[in-house]
Amino acid sequence: MVHGLLRNSQLLATRLEASDADIDTGVWAVRPVEADPQRDDHQTFHLIVFVEQTGQGSVTIETETSWGDGLWLTAVRPERTEGDAAQLGDVLDLSNLGPYVRFRVVAKPGLDEVKPTFKCVLRLTSNGPFRAEPATPPVVLVQTPVDGGA
Repeated sequence: MVHGLLRNSQLLATRLEASDADIDTGVWAVRPVEADPQRDDHQTFHLIVFVEQTGQGSVTIETETSWGDGLWLTAVRPERTEGDAAQLGDVLDLSNLGPYVRFRVVAKPGLDEVKPTFKCVLRLTSNGPFRAEPATPPVVLVQTPVDGGA
């Protein structure tokens, strides 16, 4: 549920011509702006999503967040369209947002084994000022192979 005016936003992905190629926004760092008057515990974030699908199968929007430690967690339950001419327009609550986010839009084939094509818009919004910048988060956790690297 959206509370308040989401006057601050940044377009993260837009596809106006239908294609079956998946979208990966890459990693974005969400940062406060200079002299940000909004208290962090009062600032809310949402993802405005629009997907228009053509063809059988499904299109899934995946939202993940990280604290820069190399671990990515699902920030919101994936949203999905299914079937020819399906449309999705929604405002997703991102109440569990870390400083890094990434979004994927993935087309999966139906019984005909052909991926659907889709158009898509993803916009990150907030009731407070912010900036989102492409980023490469630091990885402080190093995973070692289970077999000890042998």
